[in-house]
Amino acid sequence: MYLDEFPQSFEISGIPTTIVDPHNEAYLPWHNYRATNDQPAVLIHIDAHSDMADHTSTQSALSNGSPISVEEYSRIIDIGRFIVPAIFYDLVNTSYWFDPRDPKHVQAYGSIDNNSPNPITVHEDNRKLVWDFSKKNNYITTRKLFRDIKDYSGPLILDIDLDAFECVNDPEHLLRNPKKGIENILRSINFLSNLPTPGLITIARSQTPREFVPEQRVDSLQSMTQNGLSRLYNLRKTQTGTKQRLSI
Repeated sequence: MYLDEFPQSFEISGIPTTIVDPHNEAYLPWHNYRATNDQPAVLIHIDAHSDMADHTSTQSALSNGSPISVEEYSRIIDIGRFIVPAIFYDLVNTSYWFDPRDPKHVQAYGSIDNNSPNPITVHEDNRKLVWDFSKKNNYITTRKLFRDIKDYSGPLILDIDLDAFECVNDPEHLLRNPKKGIENILRSINFLSNLPTPGLITIARSQTPREFVPEQRVDSLQSMTQNGLSRLYNLRKTQTGTKQRLSI
């Protein structure tokens, strides 16, 4: 596939899905999803990196005297800093980062208490977006997340970077061990089987602005990820409450 083919939009088991490259361009479908809901979304972020760096420029700071669109902003913001503006501009209020290399824990930015998000906050400082560090993040078990989010029924975004499964910096990649990527996908699908069904899915191929997912593996990883998600959410439609082992 060529990079000018992205973004691509379709559905996985009836769930609106967008494939992006680079990852920061997930910001635009998040913005569009917010317009369909009366509150910001909880974000489930599966990635080898947190992408939670702050000191991101505001949209107005990048306008250079002429307002820029949300689409333009989504292309300009950095791949490691695009979640901060999503929080500041009220697209997302709580984020959970899951890395399948540590399948028993997540980093929680904000929380869900009594089925309602307790959001993390970001403030503007000299046209830059900065975390309120008094509420930054907590390292919690996945079991706690499953308990907290069990009855949550509000907007939910599932965001996946394929480098969560295979990253060019992984020792397994250097050893050319593709089985580890499959294991990481299965761990992630198992993790998602304990969470509510999302209203939006975004998947990043991460080939630009630098290659994070091995170029020779990205199409296969994307296909396996889509198949795993399709099996999970199709099964949920037909067998609500039934837990089964899923394959890809």
